[in-house]
Amino acid sequence: GPESILSGGNFWSAKVAFHIGNAFEINKYLNQAAKYERTFYSTLAKAMLGYQDSFDFKLRSVSNSFLKKIKSLKGGKRILALLQVSQYHKASREFRKIIFNFKIKEYDEIISFASKNNMPGLAFRLSAILRNDHGKILLGGLYPLPKWDTKNLLIKDKALIFSISRQESGYNPRAKSYAHALGVMQILPSTAAFIMKDKYYRYRSKKHLLYNVKNNLKIGTKYIHFLLGLKDVDNNVIKMLASYNAGPGNIKKWTKNLLPAEKDPLLMIEILPARQTRNYIKLVLTNLWIYRIRLKEKPYVIPTLATGKNVFFNKR
Repeated sequence: GPESILSGGNFWSAKVAFHIGNAFEINKYLNQAAKYERTFYSTLAKAMLGYQDSFDFKLRSVSNSFLKKIKSLKGGKRILALLQVSQYHKASREFRKIIFNFKIKEYDEIISFASKNNMPGLAFRLSAILRNDHGKILLGGLYPLPKWDTKNLLIKDKALIFSISRQESGYNPRAKSYAHALGVMQILPSTAAFIMKDKYYRYRSKKHLLYNVKNNLKIGTKYIHFLLGLKDVDNNVIKMLASYNAGPGNIKKWTKNLLPAEKDPLLMIEILPARQTRNYIKLVLTNLWIYRIRLKEKPYVIPTLATGKNVFFNKR
């Protein structure tokens, strides 16, 4: 959006000022870039200025009167029953059918209810409506914590998994893109077949398994692991995200053009030929910064990029 463009413009002006040795201008432009909340370049500017970002992820508690209202609505008891048997996506679909019974001022309570009951997609969608249409920011809903089991995954890094899923599907297990990528991490059936060494993922017999969150995460994290190990990616976070978004074939093609930017990761992002991929990387890295803080982990990606160094993933 316009805020990203403005913060980006100011950030790159600061980089130019740095190269010509104008200290006053560097600070002026970094402070301008830092003004725009939660954009990629504003988080970088804050890191360079040494500001600590503190986010309030608290959501209000769910009242008894709210629960009573749900029970009294047609379909409300069904929602509660579905939650009892861990059918979270079906419950959130049912909730969307009764949403017209609630006023906008009640949305923050629905967001709390959805967050507590493992309906991150619903919490995220309603928080986005509150932000975009009413200027109300509920970070706990915009960056929910899905109760997904990551214990047995090849990569267990929740912040990374949530950051990619937020961008790919808005945490929607039934998401399907125009290119036929499926599920929370938007896996192509052909990619699943390749990664799992099982051609049946291309066909109806197994394609539907990509709508299952557990299975989707298993394949998605295996794919990330595979991408990190490619010669053209070599564990580099920016190249891995570029490959995840545009396909490893493209990153192979682009590698020659990226050589001048090998030592400047921010320049590397900006000279990628596909605008959609450039935006994707910035959005996922911003998500990752916020999720690291939310999960009380060290947000190492943005501070490392702010010092002009490449970031390499620990395959945790």
